[in-house]
Amino acid sequence: MFERIIIYYSKCLICAFLWAFPLLSDAQIGNVEFREKNFEGREAEFKKAFDHYKKGDYFFLRGPVYFPQALENYLVAQTFNPDNADLNFQIGLCYLNLQVDRLKSLPYLQRAQRLNPDLGNQFLLSLGKAYHYNMDFDQAIRVYNEFIETSGESADTLKIAQAKKYILECESGKELVKKPVRVRIDNLGPGVNSEFADYAPVINFDESKLIFTSRRIGTTGGMVDPIDSTFFEDIYITFNIDNEWLPAKNIGNPINEDEHDASINLSGDGKKLLIYRTKNGGDIYQSELNGIEWSEPEAIKEINTRDYENHATYSADGKNLFFISNREDEGSHGGKDIYIADISEDGKFSNVRNAGSAVNTDYDEDGVFFHPDGKTMYFSSMGFNSMGGFDIFKTEWDGSSFSEPENLGYPINSPEDDVFFVLTSDGRRAYFASYREEGYGDKDIYVMHFLDDMELLSSLQFKISDSTNVNKLAANIVIKDVATGEIVVNRNTEAGETIANLPAGKTYEITVSSDKYLPYTEVLEIPYDAGSQVVMRKIELGINPQVLVTGAFADLEGGYGSMDGYRSFWILKQER
Repeated sequence: MFERIIIYYSKCLICAFLWAFPLLSDAQIGNVEFREKNFEGREAEFKKAFDHYKKGDYFFLRGPVYFPQALENYLVAQTFNPDNADLNFQIGLCYLNLQVDRLKSLPYLQRAQRLNPDLGNQFLLSLGKAYHYNMDFDQAIRVYNEFIETSGESADTLKIAQAKKYILECESGKELVKKPVRVRIDNLGPGVNSEFADYAPVINFDESKLIFTSRRIGTTGGMVDPIDSTFFEDIYITFNIDNEWLPAKNIGNPINEDEHDASINLSGDGKKLLIYRTKNGGDIYQSELNGIEWSEPEAIKEINTRDYENHATYSADGKNLFFISNREDEGSHGGKDIYIADISEDGKFSNVRNAGSAVNTDYDEDGVFFHPDGKTMYFSSMGFNSMGGFDIFKTEWDGSSFSEPENLGYPINSPEDDVFFVLTSDGRRAYFASYREEGYGDKDIYVMHFLDDMELLSSLQFKISDSTNVNKLAANIVIKDVATGEIVVNRNTEAGETIANLPAGKTYEITVSSDKYLPYTEVLEIPYDAGSQVVMRKIELGINPQVLVTGAFADLEGGYGSMDGYRSFWILKQER
């Protein structure tokens, strides 16, 4: 979701990858075909690289599910011959279709075009999308227009229309980034998140309970979905004790079965849980908490059809259910729409109807969430003034009609799909899922803080290992405010990883210790204007004495990079 830290610098994403991609130099070498005669004296290396190229093609032609395997082989071949336009194009396409590392598509596609400017009209659509994801909206618009202008009379009219919509999204993006929303985003940490996809968080009224969906090892039944080769979805639960989320646990039977089970919504009192299952084309189920046990989920027959129903939310008063369906009826507007059902006092659902054109477009809507204030509904849409994919919008409902939807803005929204956003009852925090570079693997669950009335914090994300950088260490981290001597953080890591949120504008002494290793200490100054930033700290513990390290965050050429070379905006200057 948020492929950037909380920033007001829209072009930084491109630069973050270009530093790691030195192949894009100005000194141009012509397109080098993958033929043995072009590599005299390197026949053995050529054969190995060409075998990887062919193996990459094999996986590539099997479709996007196999793109990770295709990419693995293509990258080996590209290391041997970085100057083949078609190979760089295919690597770019693989990255473009993978949410993880999607932004890496741009330098490969740029290189492909520089090696061979005549890669065809369809290449331009891919290149435009890569600029779009990287938030270089002007370049994306230029390439999309070039695609439209160079399309012949027999061009695919749907793709022309798609390019025109992409241009509108870029225009929206340009406007939205001019007025960024002040927010801070924190990862919920390794107790909740895993190296696998974690998403669709839902919370109860007092924020003491969080339920979410995960595709991690340990799924009920232990089976893998043959369509995407990842574990079936299961639902997990965690509790907030003293402002710390406990390690998440599988919610178990009867909620989870051997196939897909996904969290949708939780009632304010935490006693009714809506879940999604793939049966009957995709249906919505409801379970109730009786004491400490959840009831057997039951399909809501009044709203489910043989079409696709995948998300729903209760109104604050419990008298209505807002849900998503792609059914085709007289009221449908196209794709997935928002529908409304009335709920009687005995829990029966009736009077199912389309929510109307105020909130439904010709494109898809999804991720409805009704706020406890009783009037505000949040939802995602690919229409209206989206800056790309799904954007999150809000609207007010007076019991019969909706106000004009308002885009929540940047960086809440991005060119990626931004869906499944749940807001706390006081409106000061929101939970969502996103793939971000500093995460724990695939999508992670984050909490977003709205900063208008909040203290600015900088988020330090620690990864502790031994000097081989292989073994993650269970360690203790103590952070002391140098000015007051107060210990502000004293905690043990989960599998070598933890996050500490510290007020900006102060200097801290950080000590990391672990059994059988010598402790590590550094003094770190965090300027006030470093607030809202996420910084990675990789610390390796060893058995040799360590010199005290002091440092401060520094502004480098008007932009910022992370302390460890990750895509962030601050670098630590160290003095020994």
